[in-house]
Amino acid sequence: MQLPFVGRGHTTIAPGDTAVSTSRTTDVGDMRVIARFQGFPTKSIFGLQLGVKLPTGSWQDSFLRGSQAGNPLDRGLQAGAGTTDLIAGVYHFGRLAGKFDYFLRSTLDAPVDRRRDYKPDIVVDSSAGVRDVGFGRVVPELATNLRLAEQDTGAESDRLNSGGELLYISPGVSARVGARARLYGLVSVPVYQRVVGYQLTVGWAATTGVRFAF
Repeated sequence: MQLPFVGRGHTTIAPGDTAVSTSRTTDVGDMRVIARFQGFPTKSIFGLQLGVKLPTGSWQDSFLRGSQAGNPLDRGLQAGAGTTDLIAGVYHFGRLAGKFDYFLRSTLDAPVDRRRDYKPDIVVDSSAGVRDVGFGRVVPELATNLRLAEQDTGAESDRLNSGGELLYISPGVSARVGARARLYGLVSVPVYQRVVGYQLTVGWAATTGVRFAF
């Protein structure tokens, strides 16, 4: 289960305006509930994932200041999409030479409904990386991440400014804490970005969290 928290400031000059408008989103996002199965009789680890994204996040934020104050924020910039999505994925872990192993992952996120004439894009996230498991509790890794997104649809979407391809390189580290928990953190830096129209993109992103095995 994943429940993200979104804290994001946004500044823009809307089409037809000359003044700056700003917004700030501070809310929980859409919850993801994902089950996985990896009971295949192979020497390396091969698994499948299946789950749903639930519309728990707010999708009705408005601009706070500027000429757009009071008007709804673009649906693609809200903390939540307002839709229920199907999530399906596959992953594979294996051993390389010596103390190194590798991992491959790919996940599809496809909305199955729309909310007030908005349907977010279908997204495929894929990653491949190498980990050094020779340090015991601490495991450094280096990965590449590819994100492919279709364009949003619906009258409330900004279709002409959505969708694209983004490639990141992501160094990171994880550390085992106790018998069941593992802390992790990574930094993602874009090496290729091609987006449709005008969109917000990141110079870099940091992710941290805790994985817990029941």
